[in-house]
Amino acid sequence: MATRFQGDKDMVVMEKQKGSSLDPSSNLETGETTKIGFDLTIPSDRNPNGFKKLPLPMKLRVEDYLK
Repeated sequence: MATRFQGDKDMVVMEKQKGSSLDPSSNLETGETTKIGFDLTIPSDRNPNGFKKLPLPMKLRVEDYLK
């Protein structure tokens, strides 16, 4: 997301939306919360080749990252 997303253009924030009653961060009286939507699609006017997934190394060793 960090390399395929422009926060000022590709995000929508919707306040006062109905949320889960299990969410302690919501307004407990109304059950409302703020929701966020992200558009991570490839723009139709851009070359899709610039948005290809990068290959991952075939052999990952957790030990290499937990030193």
